[in-house]
Amino acid sequence: MKYPHPFITRLTLKHFRSIKETTVEFEPLTLFVGKNGSGKSNVVDAFKFLTDILRVQLKGAFEIRGGIQAVRYRSPKGYPGNLGIGIEMQLLEGEKAKYAFEIKALPDYRFEVVHEKCSVAGVYWLRRGSKFNSNVKGLETPALEEEIRSEERRVGKGVDLGGRRIRKKKKNNKK
Repeated sequence: MKYPHPFITRLTLKHFRSIKETTVEFEPLTLFVGKNGSGKSNVVDAFKFLTDILRVQLKGAFEIRGGIQAVRYRSPKGYPGNLGIGIEMQLLEGEKAKYAFEIKALPDYRFEVVHEKCSVAGVYWLRRGSKFNSNVKGLETPALEEEIRSEERRVGKGVDLGGRRIRKKKKNNKK
């Protein structure tokens, strides 16, 4: 269906608050009805979380909620999996856009974005993970992978394209 304005059509949550995994499809009028504690507020908070990420960045969005441990699904069995959120939108003219990310918790209340994807009308703008793929001129995989290797040689493994460290290199201080 084509809408007269940009519209979020789907939200996917993975290990977010009380929600282990779910996908919610949206129509122009979507109502949430359910028992107390069934996750209605957590679906709404996922949108607030995305808004906070844009406003105060990812670390700030976690801090507002009490850290990644407060946001991530608490598994009754063992260590919880990675937190993930994905949204799909219909833009003007019926084009589609998708954005998704997955975050891994690290020791000492730290975290790492292990996957991130963004596409608009079939054009990939960003993809974090084992390989970067893009069909945007100038961001083709071989050119970008060489840029990443060059940056890693310069400042060490675990950097993003802005040169900020994601993981600190371990130093061996043994004498």
